[in-house]
Amino acid sequence: MEAKSKKRAKRVDALKELVEPKSSRQFERRLSNFIMEMDEKSLEREQYTQAILRENDDSVADIVGHMVESMERMDGAPRFVFEGQTFNQIKGESDLLARIFNRNYRYLAVRILVALAQLDVRLGAFNFPQKSCVSCGRGV
Repeated sequence: MEAKSKKRAKRVDALKELVEPKSSRQFERRLSNFIMEMDEKSLEREQYTQAILRENDDSVADIVGHMVESMERMDGAPRFVFEGQTFNQIKGESDLLARIFNRNYRYLAVRILVALAQLDVRLGAFNFPQKSCVSCGRGV
């Protein structure tokens, strides 16, 4: 019986914390930092994607575009989960989330092409970049 009352007391305390304005501001700050981190990561990934696509012709960009369209169709509307809550827009702005997801889809598509090329499976006219590492994108 004591275990139930302790669990209930913990849940009540957790709910009180959520209602306090201070904890709400802290949550918003953590959420904002998480979003900035996601955006920065997606920008780094986009740089890698651009470096690979610059080394290849338009057929590879078309393949990546087709793969991105398929991923967007399969995944549905962009959304993410942060601390147990699902968000489909950021501060009323759904374009930022869509841009982040699009960059990540493009990165995944290029990484799939690289992995296939490492297994000697070529799609389109894909070639490894000559001036950078195929795994990390750093200059060689």
